[in-house]
Amino acid sequence: NVHEITTLKDFSKRHNLMIESARAKVVKFIEDSTVLTDKENLIERIKNVPIYQYKSSEHEKLNIDGAPAIHVGSAIYCNYKYREFFCEHMFVHELIHHLRYLTMGEKLSNLTYYATKFDEGVTDVIAVSMNPRSLDSINYANGYEELHPLIHEYFNVFGEEALRAYFYGYDA
Repeated sequence: NVHEITTLKDFSKRHNLMIESARAKVVKFIEDSTVLTDKENLIERIKNVPIYQYKSSEHEKLNIDGAPAIHVGSAIYCNYKYREFFCEHMFVHELIHHLRYLTMGEKLSNLTYYATKFDEGVTDVIAVSMNPRSLDSINYANGYEELHPLIHEYFNVFGEEALRAYFYGYDA
């Protein structure tokens, strides 16, 4: 019912190019992964996940101030009012959220760390590992960058198991 209470808008050609480039980076990540399983399905789903730009919405999850994009269920929504901050990095970050949604059986509500700073930090470190282009604007700041040293230490201690836990659950 998100679309019934949301005004959608087309992406610019430039933003569409960013989205396709971000999809390609995440597909390569899946192909190269030693942790992810069912790769063909994951690749197909990443290639086809809907990514929308919205101008206004009455949906509570799409009205989070300061969030240029959000993963909601089986789609990604990008807030038009933050369009100058859209970049390949943002799209990769949201696609990693979607990839995790898929590896968790399309259910994230039972995860202990879901939607926490830790969760966002891990998502962002994974996204940054793909070397996506970001903005060089002084008006743009990656809100999760301050978490990167802590998350890198977490990966240094737990290695591949940290990645497996992120995608398949910490109790697995």
